Amino acid sequence: MIVRFGLLTRRQDLTPEAFADYWRGTHAGIVKKHMPNLHGYLQNRVVDRTQKGIDYKRGSVEVDGLAQLFFPSLADIRGFGDEATLKALKEDEDQFLGGIAILTALQNTVVTPPTSGTFVKRMSFLRKRPDISIEQFQDEWFNMHSILVKRIPGLLGYRQNLVIDRQTDRFNAADTGAEVNVDGVVELWFESTDAIEKGFRSPRGITTMTHAQEFISEISTYMVEVTEIIPEPKA
Repeated sequence: MIVRFGLLTRRQDLTPEAFADYWRGTHAGIVKKHMPNLHGYLQNRVVDRTQKGIDYKRGSVEVDGLAQLFFPSLADIRGFGDEATLKALKEDEDQFLGGIAILTALQNTVVTPPTSGTFVKRMSFLRKRPDISIEQFQDEWFNMHSILVKRIPGLLGYRQNLVIDRQTDRFNAADTGAEVNVDGVVELWFESTDAIEKGFRSPRGITTMTHAQEFISEISTYMVEVTEIIPEPKA
C-alpha cells in the first residue's frame, strides 16, 4: 500500500478548533469531490505533541494535522495529480492552512490496528542518523526494530511508513522537499496514554529505544484524534 501524508499547519489567525472544523467539514468535501477514486482518507488531528513514552531528541518539523490518503500503487497517485485537481485543492487549502508538505510512503503493517474497543493513536516522525543510508535505515527499521516494537507490553497496532518522496510545492516538478526532514512515519495504537508510558518504560520498551539509537537521530511524537472521511482499505 502507498500512503500520501499531508503535513498540515493551520493558519495562525485560526483557532485549533476552527482549523479542525474547516478541515473535517468543508475541506473533506472538496477532497471527496475531486478525488472520487481515492481508496481511503483519514484526518489525524494533533491533540498532544509531547514526547509520549520516550525521551528522545525531537525534530524540527511540527504539524497541526496529518492527512492520510491511501493508494494501491504509485500509478494511482499519478492519476489524481492533474493540475485542475491540485488547483482546486490549493484554493481551498488557503482558507485554513498556513503550510503543507507532502510525503509519499511505502506502508508496512506489522501489527494490524484495532477497529473496535478503546484505544488511542500515537504518530511519530523519524529522521535517520546522518551516517547511515536510507537502505540501512529501512533494513534496521523493518527487519529488527519491528520485532522489538511488537514485544512492547500493551501494543495494539503498529504500522511503518517508509518515506520515498517529499514535496513542498506540488506545482513544481523539480521540487525535492529536501527541507522536510522526515524519513519515516510511525503509527502506534495503545489502550490509553498511560499504557504508552508503561509500555515504553518497561524493560522491553527500554531495549527497543536503545536499539533506536543505532539508526534514528530524531523522533517527534504526536497523539492524534482520527476522523475517517473515506474508510481505509482492509489489509
